[in-house]
Amino acid sequence: MILRLSSDKLYYVFYSGFLGPPDWLVLDEIAFCLENNVLLLKKELLEFKKEEFQRLIEKIKVIDGLGGTQGKGHMVLKNFAERLIKEKHLIHKQENYFMGLHPDVMGNDFSWIIECGTTDPSVLLLYFENKKVRKISILPYLFAEESKHVLYSFLRGKNFEKFQKIKKENLKKVFLEAKEKSI
Repeated sequence: MILRLSSDKLYYVFYSGFLGPPDWLVLDEIAFCLENNVLLLKKELLEFKKEEFQRLIEKIKVIDGLGGTQGKGHMVLKNFAERLIKEKHLIHKQENYFMGLHPDVMGNDFSWIIECGTTDPSVLLLYFENKKVRKISILPYLFAEESKHVLYSFLRGKNFEKFQKIKKENLKKVFLEAKEKSI
């Protein structure tokens, strides 16, 4: 099922754990992209249950300060993401350098990237600039009322190339106008 989510609903996809100030401009852009078939979004209920998440958290040992801002829960989500990628018979990498960033988990062929927990929403359009990337998924933390994890997967829509072209042309135009004013 293809979803169309508002910025308010997207907030819960990208900012499920360590809550920082949201980037509403980027969330609005993603909502616009979903509404206009630039991006497609699918929601999948996973078999990873809250009890398994809690059990794995208790098993993880972290040296103080090395768990990241999201700690043990983030490490469990990455474990779930690795399992999802392995199910698709892809070799996976964790936190490897890609396009100037370090995605949580990705297929060795770069076709699928999974970000876990709180995720900067601006990475979505950045990763899709690479033609090898076919799917970007977000695996958020569970909310209190949820019993199973949900995977949100973004794909390029039929208007993606057109959107990218218009966005780059507009950026170039703004830059050139600013440059002319400063001369």
